Amino acid sequence: CGSLHLRWASGKADLRLILGVNLTVGSPVNFEPGELKREEEASHMSGTSDGLPTPRRYFAILALSLNLSLLVIDSTILSVALPNIARDLGVDAADAVATVTVYQLVLVMTLLPLSGLAARVGMKRLYRWGQILFCFSAGVCFFAESLPFLLVARAMQSLGASAMMCVTSALVRAIYPSNRL
Repeated sequence: CGSLHLRWASGKADLRLILGVNLTVGSPVNFEPGELKREEEASHMSGTSDGLPTPRRYFAILALSLNLSLLVIDSTILSVALPNIARDLGVDAADAVATVTVYQLVLVMTLLPLSGLAARVGMKRLYRWGQILFCFSAGVCFFAESLPFLLVARAMQSLGASAMMCVTSALVRAIYPSNRL
């Protein structure tokens, strides 16, 4: 479970919570398990740690950029491969368009809820689970032999992509020090 960090701002005590929202002591707040940051995340938000050291910063931003590029390429390449997918699955080309539609719908519908989940479980943890789900689902898509099976696999893949996309911007903020943004 996380811990609260007390800090002084302009003469009065404030509590710094998971999203960096300051609450004056005595404000009515309901705390649920998992809502507070862990010790290392809370120290980052309170200012004792600002960004990653230079060598790690470049590797982290490279990894985020490559993953985001992979997500964009995945969406784009499917549109190019639709005629081949329709032929291989033995379905009409118009029906194969559902693979693109399912991916986009799940992605858009889950971005905000997964952002809220990231605030509870941590950005890094959600990002990693998104990577795992995305890669596993890509493998499942490769072995799909029917359109309904492919649609379910693409929906799972989109859920993984959404988990990564919803925290990418926030992770960039955590990687770079505030004076460099």
